[in-house]
Amino acid sequence: MPTPQKYKSAKGIRWRIQYVDPAGTRRTKTGFKTAGAANHWAAENLIQRNTGSWIEPAKQRTTVATIHEQWKSVLNNRKDSYRRQNRVNWTLHVEPRWGTVAVGDITKNEVQRWINDQTHAASTVRQWHAQLSAILDWAVSGGHILVNPARGVILPKKATPKHTYLTPEQVEAFVGECRSRPELARLLATTGLRWGEAVALRPRDIDESKKRIRVSRAVVTVDGVPQMEPELKTWQSRVVTAPSSTFRALRAVTDGKPPQALVWAAKDGGMMKNVSSHGSWFSGAVERCMASDESFPRITPHGLRHVAAGLLVGANADVKVVQRQLGHESASMTLDRYSDLFDGNLDVVADALDALFP
Repeated sequence: MPTPQKYKSAKGIRWRIQYVDPAGTRRTKTGFKTAGAANHWAAENLIQRNTGSWIEPAKQRTTVATIHEQWKSVLNNRKDSYRRQNRVNWTLHVEPRWGTVAVGDITKNEVQRWINDQTHAASTVRQWHAQLSAILDWAVSGGHILVNPARGVILPKKATPKHTYLTPEQVEAFVGECRSRPELARLLATTGLRWGEAVALRPRDIDESKKRIRVSRAVVTVDGVPQMEPELKTWQSRVVTAPSSTFRALRAVTDGKPPQALVWAAKDGGMMKNVSSHGSWFSGAVERCMASDESFPRITPHGLRHVAAGLLVGANADVKVVQRQLGHESASMTLDRYSDLFDGNLDVVADALDALFP
């Protein structure tokens, strides 16, 4: 084992030690505050060299910001909205803490402390962690670090979402209170389409004779501006159905429109933004319904997806049908998200078992 050597630096007395890398090249590591620290590093370096886990110190000193610049290339084939969210997460939350830190200096404990110190919603903190972890995965693949220190930390649990459901009568009452775009409200409540999917529809997507609606595009808002994305959230187009009353309502707003036109457009003729905000025609209809019906819940356009799910299960649709209608990636996702709706199936099973074992 080589002996540490003392030297003077701008920061005071420091220690350096010689070592040999896996290629047999003699190198010098400097900057140790004590001889003991230099010896400890040399011992660990020797173990790493002998076990094949040695990583060049210069690569370990690469900053997270530098790795981030390389990692961004994997986002080129992702949607604009996804890339924008990643830019926001990086600029506001990940870069301020980790941008200048060398990847070889990051420990699991430090990442855990960063997570624990956050006061934002669990889903938001998970987004920040996911980005940091993806960047460090890139550092691993590039040979900058041996393992990803962001993997295996304990993340905050996401709150179980509380779904709101409406009866068919409440749906009709709500649609009746929508003094603007009642047809759109009916479509959302009876099909489970996402807002962006609904406002991207064109007359040619609607086939009333077959009671089918083709969903192949979506409107997303990027930097406050709505734009059309040619791909859906799950990257797959789908075909959904709706009751006859919904198709009659759609016919009323599509008659006379060119096949490629938007079924619903903003006042300026462009794509519509979401109407969740207070004072919109949607929130006004909700307020009026809540005033006249104490059991009417506060809902959002996205909440109408849950309403549609409840109506589908109430119509005895099986989980695969509900999955396809809502555009979930898998039936297991549908079951996890709406397990409360499928609890009623236990009664059916109990009755069937009673018939087998009276």
